[in-house]
Amino acid sequence: MASVLLGYGELGRQIEQFLIEIKNEQTILYFDDNAFSKKIKNAYPFNSYKDSQYKSLDFYVCLGYLHLSKKKSIIGELKALNLNLPSIIHPTCYVSKTAEIGNNVYLYPLSNIDKNVQIKDGTLINNSVIISHDTIVNECCYISPGAVVSGFVNIGEASFLGSGCDISNNIFIGKNSRIGIGTVVTKDLPENSHCVGNPMKLVTSLDLI
Repeated sequence: MASVLLGYGELGRQIEQFLIEIKNEQTILYFDDNAFSKKIKNAYPFNSYKDSQYKSLDFYVCLGYLHLSKKKSIIGELKALNLNLPSIIHPTCYVSKTAEIGNNVYLYPLSNIDKNVQIKDGTLINNSVIISHDTIVNECCYISPGAVVSGFVNIGEASFLGSGCDISNNIFIGKNSRIGIGTVVTKDLPENSHCVGNPMKLVTSLDLI
């Protein structure tokens, strides 16, 4: 079965490589306006993925961390159309048998998903991330390399966790939050929070994330 990549920036190229290496995918279609303008083989305008001729294919939404809310919207649309939304789990990952992995979840090399963890639709867990027991990562989050999430954490949808950040036990992170590189989170965060540092401090500019 052919695969469809919605978006073909750097993230799309990473997912393409996983499909080739892990699933031995031979045919990949690219729905990306930039790729189409460059006349890349098998590239089409982004919105043409809605054409019914593609409904039997596997869809992978490859929008990066700057477009998490849009990614959530598109995945919701695809689910409503009953389209195929497989996940990708790299063979070097550890995933507990008690963990729940949603649709279009991407688990990168050496990530560790502990017992009773829930990873909801559209979330990306990057290289060497640790998600400890009984944590919930909601829809379309992006967790960068080397982040450590302790137990009983709840991460709201469309949130971004920067590389090497540490999240303490029993923390609630509101949706659409942004946590900077190396930040240590020891307190709950409301929706739309932006925080950096150790000790953690809230900031008003995403330029600091």
